[in-house]
Amino acid sequence: PLLSHLSLTPRQVARYNRMISRGTSYANRLTAQERSVLIRLLREEEMIPGMAHVITEKVQTGKQEESLPSLLFAVLAPDWAGLADACLGTVHEAGLNIAYTHAFILRRGREKLGAVLIEVEITPNLDRRSLDIARAKIQERLSRIAAQDAANNERLLSRLQGVSHRRARFVSVLVALRHAFDPEPL
Repeated sequence: PLLSHLSLTPRQVARYNRMISRGTSYANRLTAQERSVLIRLLREEEMIPGMAHVITEKVQTGKQEESLPSLLFAVLAPDWAGLADACLGTVHEAGLNIAYTHAFILRRGREKLGAVLIEVEITPNLDRRSLDIARAKIQERLSRIAAQDAANNERLLSRLQGVSHRRARFVSVLVALRHAFDPEPL
């Protein structure tokens, strides 16, 4: 039912599910909604490869408890060191409280895609308009960060061709750490 609005064949859904199951040992604990969002992200990535894809939606719970409602931010982008940290930092900067997060790699052939799931609690003092503004800002920023930093890492690694693999990794980690304090590319 969560994928019924998409024109996916059962074979496509099964292929995406295999990618998810092979990508993380956590796959068997994903909710139906999280799995559905990941399938939609994988489909987007197939249609427009190499981009950062972000989906935000209200978390569906079958419970009628008095718990706070929450949003699910799901990001899929070409994998790079620091993707999850950048996503978490962006959500925190928006002043939202992270209730849950899980990050892992999905493989498509030789390509590695970073997947980040972030559940954010919506506090009662947050009105609908403020929430919509924060959600739009986070979604836009997550897309931009994931794409820009992946591109910056690619440029850096291409400049380091001929440098030892160990030294190249060291430099890319330094860049990722530096980026947290100074977002200007090197």
